[in-house]
Amino acid sequence: MKRFLLSLFILLPGLAAAAPWPELSSPAAEQGGGESDAAVVAGIEKYPFVAQVPGAALNAEDWHLYLTKTRKVPVGQVKLIRDNEATLEDLRDAASWAASNAAPGGTLWFVFIGHGAPHKNGQEGVLIGVDAQQRAESLYNRSLRQGELMDLLSKGRQARTVVVLDACFSGRTADGKELVKGLQPLIAVASPLRSWERAAVFTAAKGDQFAGPLPGAQRPAFSYLLLGALRGWGDADKDGSVTAAEALAFTQSSLEALLKDRRQTPELLGSLAGPLAGPVREPGPDIGSIVRAVRPKDASELMFTEAAPVTLPTIKVSAIQGGFKEADIGVERMLETAVLKEKDPDALPLEKMQSWCALWGTPDNNPYREQAGASCKEWHAFTDKYHEAEINLLDDYATLARYLSLKLKTPEQKSAAINSFMTAYAALKDHPAYGHAEAARDALKTGGPALALSPLDDRGPRPPPKGVEVPPEIEEQAIGPCEGYQCGYQEKCKAGDGRECSSFAMAMNRYGFEQYPRLSAIYMLGCMFGFADACGSAPGYANSTMDTKSAGTIMTVWTHACFALRHLASCDQLGETYGRLKGLSAGEKEAAGAMRTLVHEAACIRGDARACPLAGKNYKMRTPRSLLNFKRAKLLFAKGCRQKNDASCESLSSLKSQMPTLEQDLAKQVEEARKAAEEARQREETGRRISSLRETMKGLEETCEKSESCKSAKTACDKDPKKCFGYSYCFAQGICGAQKDAVFAASILRKACDAGDGGSCNFLAYRHRSGDGVLKDEAQALNLQDKACDLDSASACSSIASDLASGWNGRPKDPSESFRFVKKACALGDSTACANAAEQRLKGDTVMKDDKEALSFARQACEGDDVSSSAFRACVIAMDLGDSKSRKRVLSRCKKSATIAQYYPAECGRAR
Repeated sequence: MKRFLLSLFILLPGLAAAAPWPELSSPAAEQGGGESDAAVVAGIEKYPFVAQVPGAALNAEDWHLYLTKTRKVPVGQVKLIRDNEATLEDLRDAASWAASNAAPGGTLWFVFIGHGAPHKNGQEGVLIGVDAQQRAESLYNRSLRQGELMDLLSKGRQARTVVVLDACFSGRTADGKELVKGLQPLIAVASPLRSWERAAVFTAAKGDQFAGPLPGAQRPAFSYLLLGALRGWGDADKDGSVTAAEALAFTQSSLEALLKDRRQTPELLGSLAGPLAGPVREPGPDIGSIVRAVRPKDASELMFTEAAPVTLPTIKVSAIQGGFKEADIGVERMLETAVLKEKDPDALPLEKMQSWCALWGTPDNNPYREQAGASCKEWHAFTDKYHEAEINLLDDYATLARYLSLKLKTPEQKSAAINSFMTAYAALKDHPAYGHAEAARDALKTGGPALALSPLDDRGPRPPPKGVEVPPEIEEQAIGPCEGYQCGYQEKCKAGDGRECSSFAMAMNRYGFEQYPRLSAIYMLGCMFGFADACGSAPGYANSTMDTKSAGTIMTVWTHACFALRHLASCDQLGETYGRLKGLSAGEKEAAGAMRTLVHEAACIRGDARACPLAGKNYKMRTPRSLLNFKRAKLLFAKGCRQKNDASCESLSSLKSQMPTLEQDLAKQVEEARKAAEEARQREETGRRISSLRETMKGLEETCEKSESCKSAKTACDKDPKKCFGYSYCFAQGICGAQKDAVFAASILRKACDAGDGGSCNFLAYRHRSGDGVLKDEAQALNLQDKACDLDSASACSSIASDLASGWNGRPKDPSESFRFVKKACALGDSTACANAAEQRLKGDTVMKDDKEALSFARQACEGDDVSSSAFRACVIAMDLGDSKSRKRVLSRCKKSATIAQYYPAECGRAR
């Protein structure tokens, strides 16, 4: 028993994590309304000859449950066909049967969950029957064409038709593999879906995409999410009903957030007014929580962010033009140093950058300056990016090392963690950390334990190259005339004893200021020979005598001292030297601070923990504040702290306390920047489409000529521009035989708006707000909405009222002005506006309480033909204010509608 309980305890977390999605096998709250409906639900999971579709049968059963139990479609009016029941003949017969059984006023449902493919004509898709074999000809012969399906369904007497096709028509499986070789590419999916004004055709993906499973569950994603939307998950405006547009939007946004391995964008064809489902009350799952909970198959417990590749600069040394006649010997030496560093595989990127920067900062007699400046900037950018990648790598490497040291982790878990690390840092595979991780993985493959990862935080100083190469100008200036015992120090210094060089400099110090250049050279010589104290003494003399010709030499010395000898003060000097270069602009000199930070960061990365807090603080203090800089500072502090540097640990603790607030603030900035960039991209794309509209207009109008309904809409538009809305809607939705084109549709709306049609102006305003077919422009949207209301568009006036009531969409919050627009919308026949006006006058919260005017508004909404919940609310208000006619209307609605009686029992009781 104990063993069983232990195993159950171990298994339960995994079971819970494996099912983040709600089950749909329990019926949602009863909606009703399906008594006159007919439906076909086909789910093909087990294809004998092509890839299977896991979960298709389960999704089909859940749809059957929804239609019969929630929507209350009589069970005899719903045909459920699964797997071997779904041959071509079965699908064809089921569609004909459903069309003949749909009653007037009802809805005909056709739901298909399985494989789709492009037809051989390339113009439409096919629904693959269960008996289709893995040959192109068999697939075409044993599948139902979309055009034939729509023809069969159109023969019914139903008032509305809803088609759900959870199949893609790219001819590929859920993982993107070719379903059958030899299929033609799909040119246009929308054309054969001849949708009527009272139809909605949902497809799982665009024609060039493939439909796949729900992340974290073995069932097709689209039909699951669409069914959830109809149960209430898609009720975006919380009005108790779900429209076709709301259902589509829910599936699109959910898949956009969830999918990482493919693009799947569901589409809706057709024009279907009114709600698809309702009343609905079932809340949807927290998609954000599911995004965080769902992990890739065989995922590691450790997840590492992929490092972006950092491309080495390509400096064309042969292109450096000039000659000895144009430059002096100092410049030529600097060029030689830069070229040799460029070719040295062991040189740090920082060293290569410095050699070119020094040459760039030498303006006199320098024919190489332009090319050196370009090389300096390229290496500067590379060094910055490489440091960022490397400091992230070292932090993740330390995390991986701690994880591999855990004794209860299985070899499989450790291998997954190592693979995750190696995948993330494939761009840095030459780094020692990558090699250590690879060795640990190989050890696991042989059946042994994972090798303990060698620590890389403190790698010690970079081993000095054999026989340090001293810049010749240092030795030329340091070695010279001497007297007595000074000559003994000089000989020992010349032989490579750095300590004796320091003694020699102190002996020469009595000669005064004119000896400073020589003293500087002697201390530098001692520094190059490995005596760190000499490195610390040299700046006092070097800084007062440095000219641009000596900058390269000085940088060489400070680099050796900073990295080979770990002399921290020399790291400071190295950064400051860059700022003293002549010939740089003010902006270029500001880069000295960035250079100093890079030097400290390089020293930190190479193991000098004292440099970590210096570099980290520089990133933290940079303006404007950047979340990336704060995170980089955090990694530097963490690295120093791992090496027991107290200043780093203190800085890390302080930064962590500031991070939550900072992350929130900067995340908003990042999101705003992302939105701005996306809007700019959309404006550019829309602008391009608008500029080419004249070229495409002729072809679009030609497609319209082939359809009587489209031709009729065009004729009405040509006769009276105010009646162009219907013609525009054909192209906006891709219906009535027209090709879907948002830009052309918007241009027709503009024509109608200019002619004085308020409704068209209002729709054009929405397009400018979203950037759909026009340039995204909030100011233009507001102007068009104002114009629409002036032209007596009740919808526009009502929208303005809502914006003013809440301070939305660029309008200031103004309750009294909002009420003025509500009144106008009511006067124009908007019953919802009348109901809202009645409630405001009755409550007296935002406007003066006035029961008499409240009754007047309520009567206007109640006495019309509107049977919406808003009109019912208005009738209740009028009834409660003593209006007998309204009481009769309330009583009548309560008797005729079971839904009203169910959700408004108190109001119905008062009416009785």
